[in-house]
Amino acid sequence: MLFSSLYPVDAAEFDDLRVALDRLVLNDSSVTVQVESSTALGQGFRCGFLGKLHMEVFHQRLKDEHGQDVIATAPMVPFEAHMRDGSMVLVEKPSEMAPLLSSVDAFYETIASVEVVTPPEYVGVLMEVLQKRRGSQQDIVHLDADQVVLKYLVPWQEVVADMYDEIKSVSSGYASFDYDEAGSQKANIVCVDMLINGEGKDSLFFVFLAFYESFFLIPFWNDL
Repeated sequence: MLFSSLYPVDAAEFDDLRVALDRLVLNDSSVTVQVESSTALGQGFRCGFLGKLHMEVFHQRLKDEHGQDVIATAPMVPFEAHMRDGSMVLVEKPSEMAPLLSSVDAFYETIASVEVVTPPEYVGVLMEVLQKRRGSQQDIVHLDADQVVLKYLVPWQEVVADMYDEIKSVSSGYASFDYDEAGSQKANIVCVDMLINGEGKDSLFFVFLAFYESFFLIPFWNDL
């Protein structure tokens, strides 16, 4: 899932936000909600969504149907923190990473096995999209003269953001897209702490990905 925290703009509206979330979840059971608190924003809710579009639609419904304007933190997928003592801790938000850094051996991210079926004329541009999203090519299968299957391993973070929309866009809607869970792999990530007057604000923390062993950092979120 893709996780993001929601906080009321006015702390006094926390109970109103709780009621609005309860009502929306009644007809959208795919959303997970749990109460959490932030030193900067007070009490809020940690919500899990099926993807970026799902999250944006849910935010809009909160505003349109219940009049709730919210502050949303940067979306993030869970990471596995493999500790030096052999244990594993699931990390769902950046602020949970900092206490683990002194004893973590490595962070791992979930990988998806992706299959894209497309007409041959879109193969090149779709391969560029998949590679841009850190995809690792596994196979290319020519079913017939009109259909090619691209098989890639792609980080879950890339899949649940807006990958489906981009694939449909660059293929003019002709490509189909399917995926399945394929385990996890080591992730080279950096947690960035934001300080205001020397104090860390957990709601502003975010995660960057450093890949291909370069110093160029790619953010996991695009809109904030």
